[in-house]
Amino acid sequence: MNRFFPVFKREYFASIKNKIFWISTILGPIGIAALFFVPVFIAQFDEEPQINLLLVQTQDYFSEDIRESTPENITLTFEEISTEEARITLRENTDFDAFIDFSSIDTTIGDYTVDVVSQRTLSLSQENLVVQFLRPNLQELRLQKEDISRDQSERLLRPINPNFTSLDADTASAGQAYFLAYGSGLLMYFFLISYGMSVMKSVQDEKKNRIVEILLSSMNATDLLFGKIFGILAVGATQIFLWIILSILTIPFLAMIFTPDETEVENLTLIIQETQSIAATFNIFTLIPLFLGFLFLGLLMYSGIYACIAASTDSDSDIQNMSLFATIPIFIALGSSLVIINNPNTTLATVLSIIPLFSPLTMMARLPFEVPGWQIALSFGLLLATALATIWLSAKIYRIGILLYGERISLRHLKALLK
Repeated sequence: MNRFFPVFKREYFASIKNKIFWISTILGPIGIAALFFVPVFIAQFDEEPQINLLLVQTQDYFSEDIRESTPENITLTFEEISTEEARITLRENTDFDAFIDFSSIDTTIGDYTVDVVSQRTLSLSQENLVVQFLRPNLQELRLQKEDISRDQSERLLRPINPNFTSLDADTASAGQAYFLAYGSGLLMYFFLISYGMSVMKSVQDEKKNRIVEILLSSMNATDLLFGKIFGILAVGATQIFLWIILSILTIPFLAMIFTPDETEVENLTLIIQETQSIAATFNIFTLIPLFLGFLFLGLLMYSGIYACIAASTDSDSDIQNMSLFATIPIFIALGSSLVIINNPNTTLATVLSIIPLFSPLTMMARLPFEVPGWQIALSFGLLLATALATIWLSAKIYRIGILLYGERISLRHLKALLK
């Protein structure tokens, strides 16, 4: 390993001096913050949804006085016509977006369901407008027909929500655990994909440019592979550190630009307070080292796989197709994590969080929910063993595949490696 550090330094400083590294490092936090704040900013200029409704068969239930309590963006037209006539009117009159048929109401059995028939597919905003208009009015109608006073209805319909606490007052809520598990899983997914691809591209470039032939004249393939992988991982660590610093500096600035409205500022304050609460509730000094440990071993394992893929062939199309062998397990792990978050203590969740190919993401989905220590140790140990085995096998495949031109690694080459 005496040639490890020269390769490490070369890989690290070559990436650090690249303009693309600094552009992505600077724009990364801004882009992530923009995903949250730009939609809020654009929504401030969005127009209020409008809907024109035709109401039929209302004679036994509502009068035109209902217009007084109807929002301005809802236009009501009353017609005492049949359902079929309403359908014809809706087809011929393009001014109407939909008609509401109240003939389906049956007060004798307490059925107050109405039919809303639209000329074309309504937007979600328009559907919400219809629901906001119908729900209180139909509830009022039901109270009148059932001879229930408003005070009685408010008392009977008042939501009953249990208070969730735990024996340990510092234990986080389910919502906080969900938020932390979801966020850490997405970060793990992004890092595994992006830096694994970086290793694959670096190996591919050196093989195409035949630089590797010169490098291998003064060092062995294992030193070259280890130096390359750890150099790129060091670049990733540097970029993550810079992202944290830039995020702390840019997010408050973007919040002032994109959320000038007092309500939005209050919402942002609530998010910041919730984040601070999560940081105070969870044992950050345990979670952060575990996250970094699973991230490092996951990157080590998948970097070796990506390096093998790039070394095994010099065809771009073959590399693109073969990269699915590394990408698909990460996709499966991400999809499994989204399910595990909702029920982290099942047998399936436990098994998936121990399988090394999935554990970097699936275990992070379970950690905020207080996983038993032996399961964490078993998952970490298996991931460590798999990462070391992957690197060992990758070095052997890399040693042969990196010098193959115009052909792929075959079963004949693999048999030779195992001897």
